[in-house]
Amino acid sequence: MSFKKDLESELFNYTSGRFLANETLRLRERSLIFNIPGLVKIIARTQRCQPEAIAGFRKLGDGSLNRAFLITLESGLQLVARIPYPLLIPKS
Repeated sequence: MSFKKDLESELFNYTSGRFLANETLRLRERSLIFNIPGLVKIIARTQRCQPEAIAGFRKLGDGSLNRAFLITLESGLQLVARIPYPLLIPKS
């Protein structure tokens, strides 16, 4: 399975709507670049399978707190992974 490396990809950016005020800031707050191969390895480890057993990885959508992804294994099992937006991570 290969993943699009484009940082403008919908995987990394908010695509569920528009903001009436401060749209540039709100979109930047919800931009989240993450390590897709690393996430795939974590999923494979938790499911006790090889990363190659992951047949599908797609974005379900954006919520107010998380970005959600649907992961499909070759066995047909489907999982949902949620990644919180950076604006929700406490600052130290």
